Amino acid sequence: VDAYGIPNTVSNGTGDQDYSLLLSPNSIPAFQDDEFNVCCDFNVTSADVNACPGESINLSVDTTGGTWLVKSAMASAPSSITTGGVFTAGANNGITTLVDSIIYQMPFCSDTLLINRHSRPTVNAGVDTMKCVNTNLAMNANSGGTTPLTYAWTASSGSFADATIEDAVYTMMSPGNYALTLTVTNANGCSNSDVVMVN
Repeated sequence: VDAYGIPNTVSNGTGDQDYSLLLSPNSIPAFQDDEFNVCCDFNVTSADVNACPGESINLSVDTTGGTWLVKSAMASAPSSITTGGVFTAGANNGITTLVDSIIYQMPFCSDTLLINRHSRPTVNAGVDTMKCVNTNLAMNANSGGTTPLTYAWTASSGSFADATIEDAVYTMMSPGNYALTLTVTNANGCSNSDVVMVN
């Protein structure tokens, strides 16, 4: 008898054609993962992706009957996912990159997708100011984040000599109160904006 209480030999008991089957102590069959998980021939139909805080991404899977789950990298600012597979990234709270695990769970198996949750850049377009018509105003903006950063200034009126640099030069063409908006985008494609008023 082996460790599992199974006889080491088994006879057919016919007398004239006896045969024996030798069972080793470790002969209990084991399931192989690739055999047991035949039902798991599916994939989340997305590559590992990047997301910015607050951004929503529609995920899909090439099968049905499973459940979407999310394991957030930060419990205090968790990401979420709906039953239909819409993922929304949580806040980064000052951390450059967090990695969330998205799981599509079937009864006997699952598939996992990793989402890199990148922080947004910081941006300060400057302080509200007054300026005379047809005179130049050199902006005094401040921004930071994962480099390289790109800049885009827009104005409700007037123009910029070069709207793609951080400290752009603005010209007000007529009297009024105007909003100048600076949008900064970091190397991970996450953006943030700030507005300064000029009159």
